[in-house]
Amino acid sequence: MTYNNRQSLQQAIRLAILGMVANNEDHTFEKMCYDYSFLKICDNIVMPTGGGHGDKGRDFYTIPIYKNGVKNKEIAFLCSLNKKYKDKIKSDLESLNTNFPQIDTAYFFSGVDISEYDRYNLIKYAKANYNVELTIVDLNQLSQLLSKFISYLL
Repeated sequence: MTYNNRQSLQQAIRLAILGMVANNEDHTFEKMCYDYSFLKICDNIVMPTGGGHGDKGRDFYTIPIYKNGVKNKEIAFLCSLNKKYKDKIKSDLESLNTNFPQIDTAYFFSGVDISEYDRYNLIKYAKANYNVELTIVDLNQLSQLLSKFISYLL
C-alpha cells in the first residue's frame, strides 16, 4: 500500500471514529479498541460480562497467566469518546484504584485528539496519584496505528 493510500485510510478511520463520537457509539469504540489491543498489545485480555453495575474503571483487562511460576502484569484498558477526556481519565483512574489497587498499568483509548501537553500532565498525574503507568492513545494515534495495521494486512 502506498503512503498516499495509507493517508487516505487513516483519514477514513479518523472520520469513522468521529462518527462514533457524534452518535455516542461507545460500545462499538470499545470493541474496536479491544480487537486492536488483542491483536497488537496482548492476547490474554477479556471484556467484563453483564451485571449492570458499571465497569469499575476498566472496559477490558488482562487475565492472569503464569509462565515459569511468574504471574504476568495486570493491565486495565480504558476507552472513551468523551470530549471531556481529562475528567474521564481522572475518574477512571480513581475507580480503578478503588476497585483494583493492584493494577499499575493502564491504556486509555480516546476518540478525540489529546494535546501533548495534556497527555504529559495526565500521565504524570496517574503516576503521582495512583502509581499507574498510563499510556494514552488518542484519535490521531489510533487512526495511525489502525491504518498501518490494516495496510500491512492488504
